Amino acid sequence: MSEIPSELASLTDDEFRAKFAEVLALAQNDRRDNQLAYYKPVSPTIMAIHESKAQVVGIGGGNRSGKSEAQLIEIIVAMTGVFP
Repeated sequence: MSEIPSELASLTDDEFRAKFAEVLALAQNDRRDNQLAYYKPVSPTIMAIHESKAQVVGIGGGNRSGKSEAQLIEIIVAMTGVFP
């Protein structure tokens, strides 16, 4: 197991909790503000849709298979030019 940095080891429990809450809030804000950067396709099939060079792509599948999310990502990429 790795050693705890002295800066953390010297904190009281309350100070540690406060620092942890601060870091957690920063991570949550980053994830909220940069959602596209955190996007991961739910399956290889969805990844193939994103990689397709076709002008028209038909997406079919069962409930909760990622169809809507994939379409939204394609729209966001087309509007922003930002690729995840």
